[in-house]
Amino acid sequence: MAPSMTANYPYSQISEFSKTIATSSDLDPNFGGGVSFKPSSCGGITTARKPWQILQDALGFRNEDEHFWWETTASVLGCLLEKAGYDVHLQYQYLSLYYRYVLPSYGPRPLQPGVPHWKSFMCDDFSPFEPSWNWDGSKSIIRFSFEPINRASGTSADPFNQIKPREVLAEISDISAGLDTQWYDHFAREFFLPSETASIIRSRLPEGEHMSQSFLAWDLNGGEASTKAYFFPILRSLETGRSTRDIVVDAITKLDSEKTSLRPSLTVLEDYMSSLPTEWQAKYEMIAIDCTDPSKSRIKIYVRMPSMAFNKVRDMYCLGGRLHGPNVDAAMKILDDLWPRVLYIPEGTGPDDELPSNTHRTAGAIFNFELKPGNPLPDPKLYLPVRHYAKSDLDIARGLQSFFRLQGWDEMADSYVEDLKNIFPTHDLANTAGSHTYLSYSYKKKTGAAVTMYYNPRIYECPPVVDEVF
Repeated sequence: MAPSMTANYPYSQISEFSKTIATSSDLDPNFGGGVSFKPSSCGGITTARKPWQILQDALGFRNEDEHFWWETTASVLGCLLEKAGYDVHLQYQYLSLYYRYVLPSYGPRPLQPGVPHWKSFMCDDFSPFEPSWNWDGSKSIIRFSFEPINRASGTSADPFNQIKPREVLAEISDISAGLDTQWYDHFAREFFLPSETASIIRSRLPEGEHMSQSFLAWDLNGGEASTKAYFFPILRSLETGRSTRDIVVDAITKLDSEKTSLRPSLTVLEDYMSSLPTEWQAKYEMIAIDCTDPSKSRIKIYVRMPSMAFNKVRDMYCLGGRLHGPNVDAAMKILDDLWPRVLYIPEGTGPDDELPSNTHRTAGAIFNFELKPGNPLPDPKLYLPVRHYAKSDLDIARGLQSFFRLQGWDEMADSYVEDLKNIFPTHDLANTAGSHTYLSYSYKKKTGAAVTMYYNPRIYECPPVVDEVF
């Protein structure tokens, strides 16, 4: 039976409901419970109903659009929370928040299979939701990014989809831990464009380029949902004729103050970027900020290099030797182990050789360089666009399994391949690549290696069958 349509539930009611429903006898007694890596299935046949299914029936939906987006996104998020070992009460809490604040922000469902209302740059098939699973050997954290969309997105009223992200940020101010919009407001002023420039931008937009301006993201950790925001300089670059690098650096420099000085670490990054040969064509792709007090926030600059030659990737991770020492040496040693396990490397490929050519807009390695007040050096993180350089998602999962085993992360090694199958039961994991989007890798002195798997629900590439609401 189709879920009922309901009115908009206030957060307090949803919160109370999530506490009550978590004790439901409809639940598998072994489900969740705060223990990592339960073998129960999210996909496939199971008698136990999952929190996302119970919430779906209990809360209902305001319209057909929300029903579609719940089926295609909350099912994935719910499964990830389970597989990452979140206590069942936290699963209900986070899914309830998702229902209340995020679900309404995806806008119209596709009226034709595979045809989005707004082409989000979030995923390669334009899906506006990208969940991720972070693991550092001691704990799992689930995160997700999303691009808020409404019916005006892409129309003359909001050609660049700049309205809905700001509305959602205002709506979540009462539940997001320590939310502060000072930096968001600053970068919105720097990057957002007036609607009147739409015809100029469209005439200058290269084929395959995107028009997304801002994403939001939640880290689901410790019972809180901390908010991040992302901005893209490409449209401002097209409007002004200036490089994305110049636009990003100018915007960050304007923030400089005694309390939030980012100049030392930014100078190190800029010195390296200026030293690169022209043929490397490294491009400032986007920035990310923590939506918190500026003295505690970070800025991450994402740089894409259209290269997948191992030695070039190593060089950028170390900023050409500007980052050095035992931690960097340890990071490089582990990267040596990760690289051949998650990428397809043809026989005879040397460390200076490019991997097989790929001209897709999202091909090539990405780095984010974290700038934080008080830190004299940028902190690097590598993102491998594995979907473009692996034979299949199953190959990626098996490679990760091998890497996890090598790191001594036996729980993840034992479960990851089956977990992936359960998270995406309708995806052809053995014969296609695309459920994994990126794999990030970083190394910290205190925690050692950390990897994050980023996923595409493939909403438009693999449209699911959704029951009719009416």
